[in-house]
Parts: sequence; structure tokens; C-alpha cells
Amino acid sequence: MEAVKALLEKCPDCATLRDARGRTFLHAAVENKSYVVVRHVVRRSSELSSILNLQDDKGDTALHSAVRTEDFIVVYDLLRHPQTCK
Repeated sequence: MEAVKALLEKCPDCATLRDARGRTFLHAAVENKSYVVVRHVVRRSSELSSILNLQDDKGDTALHSAVRTEDFIVVYDLLRHPQTCK
């Protein structure tokens, strides 16, 4: 979490960077069950809302990944944000 905070503080635009499969750091946090990172994104909604609905190369958002893996903690956290497409 500290690395994520440091990167976002120094370079806020890096939040939209993607890996070779088109995933953002939020996708990776969901896949790795990094609840603290997911909650950080939801709490910093004004700054990070742009990544909530970004799709990877398969068309999946972070919410899609959470639903597919039945990670209902993440599903709940993401759905609490008003800008998450439902």
C-alpha cells in the first residue's frame, strides 16, 4: 500500500497505466485480494474514479473480476462507489 500511495503522490497520472493485458493497478489489486488498495481507490474517489470502470483487453472491469472470483468483499467495496458502473 505504501508503494501505491508513493507512486500516486509523485505521479497521479500513473493510475491509468496498464500492463500488457490492459489491466490497471486496480485490476491487479482485485486479482491479488489486496483489499486495502481497493478501499484506498474507493475512498479517494475524486482522484481515482477514472479507473473504476476501465476495461482490460477482455472487456472486464475490476468489478467484473471481483464478481467472477466471487470476492464479495471487493464487490461490495466497489459497488459502494457511486461512479462504478453496475
